[in-house]
Amino acid sequence: MDRILTDCQGIMKDFPAATIEQLGRVPDEMLKRLAAAGLFGLTIPEAYGGAGLNLWEYMHTVERMAGYDLSAALVSLAHLSIGTKGIVLFGTDQQKERYLPAAARGQMIFSYALTEPKIGSDAKHIETTAVLGEDGEHYLLHGRKTYITNANYAGGLTVFAQMDPKRPGRLGAFIVETA
Repeated sequence: MDRILTDCQGIMKDFPAATIEQLGRVPDEMLKRLAAAGLFGLTIPEAYGGAGLNLWEYMHTVERMAGYDLSAALVSLAHLSIGTKGIVLFGTDQQKERYLPAAARGQMIFSYALTEPKIGSDAKHIETTAVLGEDGEHYLLHGRKTYITNANYAGGLTVFAQMDPKRPGRLGAFIVETA
């Protein structure tokens, strides 16, 4: 944990907050260096290439990083706390093997897509629907999302949709790879 924190703090010093503010996003080079330092794998289990930090260690690290640059700390926080959390806790072995190593290396930063233009973040009433495709294996998602956390950096999205429009609140979470 200390090595990751020290490395990340050194990287953040190379990218002044004014630079990030002017760009309106965390620079790609900064994200690459933070990924190489291990920032995007803090809570991902060691079996999948992460550091496997517990909640206290993770929050301590993010808090210290936020003192240097809140924007970069928040990219990691969203990626790990809401973007990949569902995969870590509830993903199949196949999903974990496919997505978590790339997520831990920062090659696939995850986003969280719940909020909708008309509904906001009221999960029970979202309008996006998921319909099982004709192949019986894949779902088709229909709807619109807004305010997607980490959208600028996303290689993968956790997208929420109604599974049965006649029974609001029966949600599914879907892993969607971005182009």
